[in-house]
Amino acid sequence: MDIDAYSARHRSQWDRLETLNRKRRLSGEEVDELVGLYQRTSSDLATLTSTAADPDLVIELTHIVQNARGRINGTRGGAVKSVGYFFTVTLPLAIYRLGPVFLATMLFSLFIAVFVGFWVYNHPEIMSAQGSDLELQQYAQEAFAAYYSNYPAPDFMAQVWTHNATIAVIMVATFFTGVYPIYLLVQNFAMVGFAGAVMAKYGDIGVFFGLITPHGILELSCIIFATAVAVRMFWGILVPGPRTRVEAFAALGREILPVAIGLIILLAISGVEEAFLTPSPLLPAVKVFIAVVVYALLAAWVVVWGRRAKALGLTGDLAADQAGYVA
Repeated sequence: MDIDAYSARHRSQWDRLETLNRKRRLSGEEVDELVGLYQRTSSDLATLTSTAADPDLVIELTHIVQNARGRINGTRGGAVKSVGYFFTVTLPLAIYRLGPVFLATMLFSLFIAVFVGFWVYNHPEIMSAQGSDLELQQYAQEAFAAYYSNYPAPDFMAQVWTHNATIAVIMVATFFTGVYPIYLLVQNFAMVGFAGAVMAKYGDIGVFFGLITPHGILELSCIIFATAVAVRMFWGILVPGPRTRVEAFAALGREILPVAIGLIILLAISGVEEAFLTPSPLLPAVKVFIAVVVYALLAAWVVVWGRRAKALGLTGDLAADQAGYVA
């Protein structure tokens, strides 16, 4: 390719795009022109980067294209505002869109925990299969409460966060099976139900709820949400609609990525609650109140900002020029 000839042929378009980038206000016609020039210049840049082009020319065009993209997408002015946009639009919208699946999964999870708890409590032979009366009594009266204070709080928080994050990652990573994430969910909530039954039989059910509630409402919600993500991805691939499965998978991946980041953050918060709040000397009612307030604030953040973003017509997916145009 003759780089000089190519540059001379397209230079007027590039200069015009740069001029539009610098204008403070654009008319409707100029906005349309900006978008068209941005797409053509992006194509020119791709052509030049695929050849042994002049590096200075590539840098110049890259700068022009980036400025145009920022103008089209509405540059939010720096990293601080970008982070703010993520926490007020991208993340709450991604979580909010999964709300129906999350609620259905939560009801299923609570049913499993309650069913297993009552079943085990009313069938002593099931408890006996897990240990002797002395062992179960020691677990209910000593081990269950000691679990939350056996290690220094920072170390315990790291252990809890790592353990729960691993479960969440496995659930999401095995979404394609359609079954394994649900199996892990059932396993976790069956364990909660079993522990409750043992505490009710050999210990104090009030102690059980007093210890598990301060961190459990958020921690278990994260596990439920990880399952909801896996179910959503599995169903999106199984029933892709008018898109191909590859296109559906790509769109789902972009939609779910913010949720994965959100799960990491929420699990960190639940880890702090489990390591510092649950074993604290505060009255159980106070600990539960603090946990409920934190949960309510997080839920309000998702609902308020997520609903607002959805009402604005946002989808959480990338724009076509970022995700790739599809014929």
